[in-house]
Amino acid sequence: MAASGHQDRGSSLPEALFRHGLVISSGGTLTLTNALHAVRERWWVLIAGLLIGLAAAAAASWTAVPVYTSTTRLFVGATGEAENADAYAGGLFAQQRVQSYVRVLEGDRLGRRVIADVGLQVTPDELAAKVTVRPVPETAILEVTVSDGSPERARAIADSFGRHAIEQVTVLETTAGAVDPAVRVTTLDAATLETEPVSPDVTRNVALGISLGLLAGLMAVLLPARFGRGIVTREQVRECTGRDVLGALVEDHRFRDVGPLAGLRADSPNREALRAVRGRLLHAHRDTPPRVLVVTSALRGEGSSVLAANLAVTVAQAGARTLLIDADVRNPSVSRYLDLPEDTGLTDVLSGRASLEDAVRPWGEDSLLVLTAGSVPLDPSALHDSLSLRALVDTLKDSYDVVIIDAPALAPVADAAVMAAWADGCILVTRYGGTPREHLSGAAAVLARERAELLGVVLNRVPPRSARARGYRHPYPADPDRRARRDLIDRRLHIGAPGRGAPRTANSAVAVSPTARPERP
Repeated sequence: MAASGHQDRGSSLPEALFRHGLVISSGGTLTLTNALHAVRERWWVLIAGLLIGLAAAAAASWTAVPVYTSTTRLFVGATGEAENADAYAGGLFAQQRVQSYVRVLEGDRLGRRVIADVGLQVTPDELAAKVTVRPVPETAILEVTVSDGSPERARAIADSFGRHAIEQVTVLETTAGAVDPAVRVTTLDAATLETEPVSPDVTRNVALGISLGLLAGLMAVLLPARFGRGIVTREQVRECTGRDVLGALVEDHRFRDVGPLAGLRADSPNREALRAVRGRLLHAHRDTPPRVLVVTSALRGEGSSVLAANLAVTVAQAGARTLLIDADVRNPSVSRYLDLPEDTGLTDVLSGRASLEDAVRPWGEDSLLVLTAGSVPLDPSALHDSLSLRALVDTLKDSYDVVIIDAPALAPVADAAVMAAWADGCILVTRYGGTPREHLSGAAAVLARERAELLGVVLNRVPPRSARARGYRHPYPADPDRRARRDLIDRRLHIGAPGRGAPRTANSAVAVSPTARPERP
């Protein structure tokens, strides 16, 4: 394919966004839709926050020392000459005195008398911390409230405070030579005995714990969605690359460790995701579907080699003669993933040490052949820049329907960009929530500068809960009744029908292996 054919098809949007700094490198706008998706994806964080807040409130209420209160009220009234004045003046006189008596009742002198009277083992300052003296507004009433761990002791302290306050005020308000004090203090309400503690307030603590727990959980859910750098949504992919998501592969250790599609069920979401990617690539609205595909990523370890191998298997299962090339000669992984020998491969063919027929190896029962990386070259960059690799791929297009090239990551080296420039298209693999946005946008900009056509992005290792919450996965399980009927039919075919254990005859039905393939003409 001529290089000039790529001059007018490479998109300049990612490069322009990256060059002018319009791509968000950390965080983004938190819309209502993104917030709802984040809550659906990490709803368990909200539940955890609620439970932690509830547990903290319960623990605080359980370990707290109960506090009881007792309240007594004292009335301040004028006597002597003050009684002959009008009622209004007498009331004002009493209210003014009330403000002064607050300081008297809070003093150390009265406190020491109460300590001696009740027999407390505390200091006057410690006792003052338990006592609250408050004048009732617009009245001549003093309210004395005592808090203590014992309801009986709280009442005894409040009662002692009332009696000693009356004695001390009487002494202060009796002038020399006078018989009666100018102001008389009397007990309006005796000290109460409260059997219910005022602290801890279990209802208030539980409500506060639940509220704070939900708030903390909500912040833990929304802050990563607002300031997180990883790619998680289709909008973020379009913003960074100008392309859509081709598919999303759900996190599954068997998909990475066991081998291509080997450890997956027939209804596995990754099987359907790979078929969807194949369909979007090979049956897109184009005059001719791409025949040479480069699979790469922005950073190492994002799963581009696993995707390349599984995509090659999926394309081959559709009947297309497919060749998978491991062009990551620095860190080859296709041979290990497919359990193939590494003695002869791409580098040996390009250097003339081996022929293409000797280096290409079949894999599986489908029409898939693999060209591993081969021995390590002296200069990997020169290998990818050489015209011999491009000429080899042009030759292979005559023998294969689809050629898939597993290329190294774009951030460390420029090998993938060079190959994508003369390929029919490129696929970027990004790890869900792991690839920073600036790296993905930078990778798209590198491809755009090389005039390579970016076909789309594949999200890899998406947690199952996130896949459902963000619409990447739509489960469509098989009918269990139909599966049970199929298993019953298989058992009958195995033991013979209609009689149990009947021998199989020439006319008996024979089950066909689902992996059997017709011979090629």
